[in-house]
Amino acid sequence: MKKNTTFVFVGLLALALTFGLTGCPEEKSDPVKTAGTLTSENTVANIAAINTALGNASATAGTLTSEDTVANITVVNAALGNTSATAGTLTSEDTVANITVINAALGDASVTPKTLVVKVDGTNKTVTFDANYTLADAFGDWDAFKAFVDGALGTATIAGSNGAKLVITSKTSGTSSEVELVTDEASLFGTTPVEVAGAAATPKTLVVKVDGTNKTVTFDGNYTSTDAFGDWAAFKTFVDGALGTATITGSNGAKLVITSKTSGTSSEVELVTDEASLFGTTPVEVAGAAATPKTLVVKVDGTNQTVTFNKNYTVSANAFADWAAFKTFVDTALGTATITGSDGAKLVITSKTTGTSSKVELVTDEASLFGTTPVEVAGTNG
Repeated sequence: MKKNTTFVFVGLLALALTFGLTGCPEEKSDPVKTAGTLTSENTVANIAAINTALGNASATAGTLTSEDTVANITVVNAALGNTSATAGTLTSEDTVANITVINAALGDASVTPKTLVVKVDGTNKTVTFDANYTLADAFGDWDAFKAFVDGALGTATIAGSNGAKLVITSKTSGTSSEVELVTDEASLFGTTPVEVAGAAATPKTLVVKVDGTNKTVTFDGNYTSTDAFGDWAAFKTFVDGALGTATITGSNGAKLVITSKTSGTSSEVELVTDEASLFGTTPVEVAGAAATPKTLVVKVDGTNQTVTFNKNYTVSANAFADWAAFKTFVDTALGTATITGSDGAKLVITSKTTGTSSKVELVTDEASLFGTTPVEVAGTNG
């Protein structure tokens, strides 16, 4: 009986050693393989920092920039001045446009009419005053006098107001436009009136060579009054329409800039003629430049994978809007690896494979996204 008890005890001990104290056989886990990674030296996963690092990698356009800040529309209109043809004029010696003075000068002309004869553009025009302007026939106001004179002249108009001089202006303009005093029986224009002949238009041109071809903007109006540009938008529309292959930009307090619509080494804007001196004496001409793409090349599991950045990431139209947009772009280019990161974190590129053959090595980093001493960690078999 004692011998059997000993045998049972030894058997139970063996079972305990085999299955352990829990009564279950010990399980062995498979080793966990890891993937190769490349980690940036600094925390550059902030999308603003990334866009800044990428900069402008696209081709640039040629530009012409004014010497001074002349984009204020008032300054522009003043610089353009009056470039239209002018009309001939006749101006009185004294200020006689006061209607009381005019009626007194005409007096009683009911018996002996008084005439005003002026030669307008080579043809005599006669205004006959044949009433008693000291009594009921007196002109009631300036408008009544003007209407009477203009009706008689036909091809010219008279202007004036209380305290001003009388001015007769031809309705035509140019070198053939003139108003000459022939007869002035009421001495309305005095003894030495001023006759100014009309003048031809003196357009001011702005000529710029855009990508090798001259483009001309012609200013041929009176920009001191009737033809003045109402605002910057109106001026821009006018200039852009004439240039065609380039555009002008500017705003109050800024410089004028003409930019070619093309880009690259053949893109240029050169000043040829600037009769209104809008761009000053020393404008700045900057030729366009070829694109300078920045590449990120990493060797993933022994094969180079290239991410090419070839846009202007300093402008909102091309900049990566957020981390997700950047990640999508990079992951698509890499194919066999993915990039991770977030604001305040480091950039990490991870191979999609695992094991000792999994690795990510930095080959080229033209935007310095990973810094000078990035960390490369090869994958393991666990």
